[in-house]
Amino acid sequence: MWSSRIILILLFLVISIFGQAQIVLYNEDFQSQNSQGAIGNSGGQAIVNVSAVDWSLDISQCNLTANTDWFQVRNDLLEARDLDGEAFWLSPPINIQGHLQCALKLKVSEQGVLESSDYLITEYRIDGGPWLQAQRNGALYNDFGSLWVEHFGIAGNQLEIRVRLKNNADSEYLKLDSISVIGYQELVYSGGSWNYIPDEYTSGIGARISGGESLSISQAAHLKSLNVENTANLALLAGAKLTITEDILNDGLIELNSGASLVQTSSSNGNQGTGTYKVYQDYLAQDHQRFNLWSSPVQGADIQTVFASSNSNDRYRFEANSQSYQSYSNGTMIPGRGYACTPTIQTSNLQTAFQDQRVFQGSINNGSLSLQILGIKAGDWLLLGNPYPSTMDFQAFSAGNPDLETTLYLWDASPISSLASGFALWNATGAVPLPLSQKASPSDKVAPMQAFMVQIKSSFNDTLIDISFNNAMRSASNAGTTFYKSKESSRDRFWFSLADSLSARAILVSLGDDCPKQNRARLLPSGLGMEFFSLDQDSKPCQIQQFYKSKSPLCIPIGVDASHEGTHTIALDSINSITIHQVLLQDLENDSTVDLLERAYTFKAQTGEDLRRFQIIIGDYRNHLNRQAPLASSFNFGKEGEYWSLNFQDGLKSWGLRNSSGGLIEEEKNVNQGDQKQYWHQEGLPTGLLILQLHFWDGGSEAVKFINSY
Repeated sequence: MWSSRIILILLFLVISIFGQAQIVLYNEDFQSQNSQGAIGNSGGQAIVNVSAVDWSLDISQCNLTANTDWFQVRNDLLEARDLDGEAFWLSPPINIQGHLQCALKLKVSEQGVLESSDYLITEYRIDGGPWLQAQRNGALYNDFGSLWVEHFGIAGNQLEIRVRLKNNADSEYLKLDSISVIGYQELVYSGGSWNYIPDEYTSGIGARISGGESLSISQAAHLKSLNVENTANLALLAGAKLTITEDILNDGLIELNSGASLVQTSSSNGNQGTGTYKVYQDYLAQDHQRFNLWSSPVQGADIQTVFASSNSNDRYRFEANSQSYQSYSNGTMIPGRGYACTPTIQTSNLQTAFQDQRVFQGSINNGSLSLQILGIKAGDWLLLGNPYPSTMDFQAFSAGNPDLETTLYLWDASPISSLASGFALWNATGAVPLPLSQKASPSDKVAPMQAFMVQIKSSFNDTLIDISFNNAMRSASNAGTTFYKSKESSRDRFWFSLADSLSARAILVSLGDDCPKQNRARLLPSGLGMEFFSLDQDSKPCQIQQFYKSKSPLCIPIGVDASHEGTHTIALDSINSITIHQVLLQDLENDSTVDLLERAYTFKAQTGEDLRRFQIIIGDYRNHLNRQAPLASSFNFGKEGEYWSLNFQDGLKSWGLRNSSGGLIEEEKNVNQGDQKQYWHQEGLPTGLLILQLHFWDGGSEAVKFINSY
């Protein structure tokens, strides 16, 4: 009989279309096995019959007490009904020796209304080791319909399978069918289909795309190696992430569409083949005159070819020894270096947004790369780039290049106004996006083909720097590696912006329980429009600064470099803090102070740099008690939180104090002009956000928000 289903051992059945790539090691479909298994009877002792099969059952924990309780083959399916306990189906030992990877697969289904106490759990063990749960749908509870249980990546000498089942009603059925084990030497795409589709679990085996085949991948997959044969075409679509732990043999065509990622994790570059790689990047260009910063993901890319549709006079590279951009209309794009180019020239002088595309063709960069830059000194800027066709982890890059500051500068040309273009920043303190950007906030992940600015540390004392790139810096969530870093300190973060009618700039101020120097980011001027910065102790402009937390108010000098005269606004854009309750901006020129938690500050700017006109004071009410209301009143807390007081001035008609939900705490109407009262609260005010509403005799009104943390 065919009950054993160990077809390979008997027949060496090979699936011919794939040659020796795969072979069936075990197959159980329960055909012609009806009544094999166990069924209960009124005598209380279940009847077990497995004489015609090579699998076995364990019903020692079940309670099959009637002939309506069973765990047996019915209608060519193994069916469990009203088990009243846990039952086991067990395969015979399966010889898997000599196969690189094996896959386990079975079809399961249920019928009736199952509860969370009902389950079907699929497990396996290798060479008598511990029982392990199948990767996909290995544990099913409650109602789950009909689906496949799968596990890939089994290797060893002997495999055993068991399925654990439990239900407790005669209306509940759990069913098994089509249990198979297939051994693979490689995954093959041929005849328009895979012998096994690569996924995140196939990292222990290689894949081959047969000659003449054309294949597109849109999901994540993890492989040991990849072989694209002559005349074969593999396309990674947007969102696809293919991770290769070893090497690629490409004699065909591999295309990476915009948004796709190809990651290799081997420490060395063993890629071979005479085939072609094409890497595409689609992006939105606001007009054809704005520069973007680029880096090549392939070897030998010519800037004149990649940017043939750009103005030939708008191709530059950044020369570190002169700290300036120099024309580079043609020549090789060196891996790891950054370049500045404009988008495709539009057919007319229309300054309109459009979708542009760049294509890099050549052998992809892989493994360790070294970039030596001469004629530099401490504090110089470098324009570098991600050299890989995958995301790069900037933290890992920084760890491998200790002579560089750990702040990432990304040029953002996405704002509608060209004057709003500028650098977005990221470091361990936080991110500083452009306020008018149409892109996501920057992170520590550098996109493929993205160039970036970094600064050489002040401690550097040489004229040559060696920049290192390697595969450990490439980012892939399924690469099987973990990046460890020290625990982040507790921080309060404040993002401030300076804006006029056309552009905006932002800075980040952070208060932490530590203050590492690398969490200071110097200002890299955009060269377009205004600049906005805080000043460090050396009066150097910064876009990110971290300070020690302190019980005393912190005073930070703020600088402005306005490109033109006119109205400008300083605002607190965002805050990440639960301990700081007062953020004041002082205009030393106009002798005025506003609380940026309440409103932004508008002023008239003169053209040029003003380094010390403004300062920001960040404090806590418990230590910084005086607070000026915007118009005609002031209020404060007592030092112990026992009272609060209002000091009325001429013009105030009435006031009301409410909670954040609008509930009235207390109020006074028809205040006499010049009146002054102090209100004592023995039990204190409600904690949380409070709103003081002020109404004036001239018809004006104002709401002052504050936080009571007592």
